[in-house]
Amino acid sequence: MTLETVANLGLLFYMFLVGLEVEIKPISQTSKEALTISMAGFLLPFPVGYALHCMFVGDNIGVRTEAATYGPIFWGLALCTTNFSELAMILEDLKLLHTEIGRTALSATVVTDGIAWVLLVLLVATIKDMHVYTVILGSAFVIFCLLALRPAITWYIEQHAISNYHYEDFHICFVLTGVVACGYITDACGCHSILGGFMLGLIIPKGELKRVLMEKVEDFISGVLLPLFFLITGLRTNRQDIFNGQFPIVTIVSVIVLAFVVKIISTFVAAVFFNKMSPRDGLTLGLLMNTKGLLALIVINSARNEKILDNTTFTIIILAIWLMTVVVVPIVTLTHRSFRNSEKCSQRSLISLQPDSELRVLACFHSSHEVSSIINLLDASNPTKQSPIFIFAIHLVENNGRAAAMLIVHDACRINVGGDKKDHELLDSSQHVATAAFDGFKNKKEGITVQPLTTVSAYDTMHEDICNLAEENRTNIIILTFQPNAKSTGGGTNPGLINNHHLRSINKKVMEKSPCSVAILVDRGHRPPVASDSPSGNCQVGHHFMVLFISGPDDREALAYAERMSRSRTVALTVMRFIASDYIDNNRNDDNDGDDREEKEKAMDDQYFEGFRQKTRDNPLVNVGEVVVNSVEEVVKAIGTMAEEYDIIIVGKGRRSSDGQSSSKMLEGMEWSDYPELGLLGDALVCSTIAVSAWILIVQQGGSNGDDICWNGQVVDNGSGRLEEKLGHTIWQPLRVETPEFTPFVSRSSSCC
Repeated sequence: MTLETVANLGLLFYMFLVGLEVEIKPISQTSKEALTISMAGFLLPFPVGYALHCMFVGDNIGVRTEAATYGPIFWGLALCTTNFSELAMILEDLKLLHTEIGRTALSATVVTDGIAWVLLVLLVATIKDMHVYTVILGSAFVIFCLLALRPAITWYIEQHAISNYHYEDFHICFVLTGVVACGYITDACGCHSILGGFMLGLIIPKGELKRVLMEKVEDFISGVLLPLFFLITGLRTNRQDIFNGQFPIVTIVSVIVLAFVVKIISTFVAAVFFNKMSPRDGLTLGLLMNTKGLLALIVINSARNEKILDNTTFTIIILAIWLMTVVVVPIVTLTHRSFRNSEKCSQRSLISLQPDSELRVLACFHSSHEVSSIINLLDASNPTKQSPIFIFAIHLVENNGRAAAMLIVHDACRINVGGDKKDHELLDSSQHVATAAFDGFKNKKEGITVQPLTTVSAYDTMHEDICNLAEENRTNIIILTFQPNAKSTGGGTNPGLINNHHLRSINKKVMEKSPCSVAILVDRGHRPPVASDSPSGNCQVGHHFMVLFISGPDDREALAYAERMSRSRTVALTVMRFIASDYIDNNRNDDNDGDDREEKEKAMDDQYFEGFRQKTRDNPLVNVGEVVVNSVEEVVKAIGTMAEEYDIIIVGKGRRSSDGQSSSKMLEGMEWSDYPELGLLGDALVCSTIAVSAWILIVQQGGSNGDDICWNGQVVDNGSGRLEEKLGHTIWQPLRVETPEFTPFVSRSSSCC
């Protein structure tokens, strides 16, 4: 009895934490699809659960009247539930949290859980002898909490903690005592005690007090007190009660199977026939919505406490609930993730983007200190009405094991773009600052659309969330940030950045798994100049960028990004191509011997570079030049001479062969230093080999390790030429222009607006 009392106390405190994290606004904005799924989860499972209980119990002698009346209702309600916390953790593990299926499942679960809680409270109240008075007193308590207690708590906080919002242990103990008091009141009213704890958590204003309470008591409640409730449930479950020969095995198996599949079927029908989902997605959603957890156990234990369920009916439904949750992850993994892995790749890049089409960018940041550098880069990317930029601003947060916070923060960020001050109380300080910065950028510039989001994951799997978001939103490029160690930059790192090891690991994995192009912005600590237009409308050059072009698809992708930037009146761009002297000699001698792939790459480089030259030849702010070099030392020397004149240097990551050498013979002999994920040239620019102070943008073209893009047989035109796939080979077809025969030359000139 003592253990059971402590377990119920832990459940009371846990429901207080649940109420503390619940937000009403995301529930009120639930989509039509989610409402359809949640309603389908009640319409069929409830009557089936009712019928299964009646079939299992039958006309057994000794069944009490209350058990015969209310037992089927508890079974039906248990089959209708979908536990939010377990579902959120499953979606996170399967990396479905930010997919359409994940969002629909979570939104539907919020509605389903809300209805289930209300029905449970009413059901427990009606069991009492004086159920009318129980319902009236319970309703009066809820109204008192909303209309009287909540304003009183808000007033106290404003009067006594408005200066610094510093809460002592006394305040925490006072709140926890209030939880017990509210639970006692609702229990005395005839309702379940958890109603009191939940209501107190719901009415406490969200802010610093919530954060302190979660820090102080969550680990103890979730890690010590709540497991006792599961222990009590396990002790009450006795498999011998159902396998003692009283009931045929066929009946037991039939009940468990029907209880298992009923919600899957109802959700599948609603998803496929009403929401027009594919059968695969409908099956996945049905399995996810069949996830059971704490709520179902509370329903069944409440019935057991009231002697509505006996040992047999309690055990059989517990086994069914256990089976439902156990099989979700392996089946969803087989039906959904394996299908995604077998899909044909659809890698996207900047080089395949039409000149006046929308650029979709996934901008990732770990703290508010990185936001300004990302905004400066996007500002220089020439957003206009004709060529807009859609920005998915993703705040990357380490998972602290709090599943409810994942949805609340995510929904708050998604819903409250441009919202009022109260809406932003849902966000932490970093996300608040970041959202305000992106909102200001959106309001200042035409052609900008911003959707702020927050993803909460472990660092080891955060790259999967990033890649899934990029695939889900069909982005063209992912922008990551990176600040080297102080010894490499000559200065300190910004506060608030995550451990450099974690950041590098995320960047490496994203570059390996990305479905689109990736750019890493190396933050040098200082603020680059911000471009603006003068009142007279004349351009004021605020950005001086340089592209270092060597060879390969990554360099062509970097040049494609620079070409978009060059359309801006505030960007002065210098493109410098380095050509090996032996390449010129081979061209003069018409020597076609050598590696066939390398020759094709060089041909594509020549054609694309010439196409860029022709496209920008009338732009006075674009300077194009070529430098002939004999060794890697000459490359390093030339870059070191020019690099200090520019704000940002743009380079391609470059490929590596299996032996670690660069695919460009020009860079052979250059050694890796600290950051191989930046490529040979990017690593040299960051570290001691060249070590420039300018910001650096390292670009990798569309997909893993800079591999060629999947063009699916289509011709893609970006205005300066087009990529075609012929006979299994991707070739670059430049615009047909009347120009003299192309020969390498060196050209550097200055021009002004």
